Amino acid sequence: LQTQFNKRFSHRYQLNFTYSLAYANDAQVQAISGVDPVPFKLQDDYGFQVTPAVGDQRHRATASGILQLKYGMQLSGTYFYGSGAAVAVACGADNRSTGLSSVSTRFCSPASAITSMTTATTNGVPLLFEAGTTILVRNQLYGAPIHRVDLRWSKNLKITNKDVFDFRLDLFNAFNHANYGTYTANTSSASYGLPAQTSVATAGQVYNPRTLQFGIHM
Repeated sequence: LQTQFNKRFSHRYQLNFTYSLAYANDAQVQAISGVDPVPFKLQDDYGFQVTPAVGDQRHRATASGILQLKYGMQLSGTYFYGSGAAVAVACGADNRSTGLSSVSTRFCSPASAITSMTTATTNGVPLLFEAGTTILVRNQLYGAPIHRVDLRWSKNLKITNKDVFDFRLDLFNAFNHANYGTYTANTSSASYGLPAQTSVATAGQVYNPRTLQFGIHM
């Protein structure tokens, strides 16, 4: 579902708003015997299971505007919202001794399941198991929503008929909202469900703290 509202530039201002609602589901690969899928039902950490996909983000919205001021000045801004995205969870140990961690890490031992529940409760994060088992529900962890406001002030300064200077002041993540793209997904960790530290260089622009930038264009 996508919606958009747009007010074209008039009376010295312009507005734009977009919103999208989306669902991204996928399935864990079904167990194989030889070259054929196993014909009978297996435990959910081995078999075919449809759940929200990693990165599933239900809601996204953006709002932007431009305001023309006096004396050749202009103010513009953009607000971005993204709901939390799904993260793959794991017990962090091959408790089935298969050597294939991709299909076994959601199976927790009874002791680790109890420890994981205690950690999740302490950190205020839900932790779900398949009914009557110690198998973690697939991709159940969702990160915190993202809020980001970027602002720009600009001014044109005409020196001659041919020479015009454009002064720009940009403020990224103006309210310095803490946005995270990585979370601890190992349920045996004491930091399960909490944001993981990511360097500014690799985090991506949307996750960076407040940044100020000044430029001159001629």
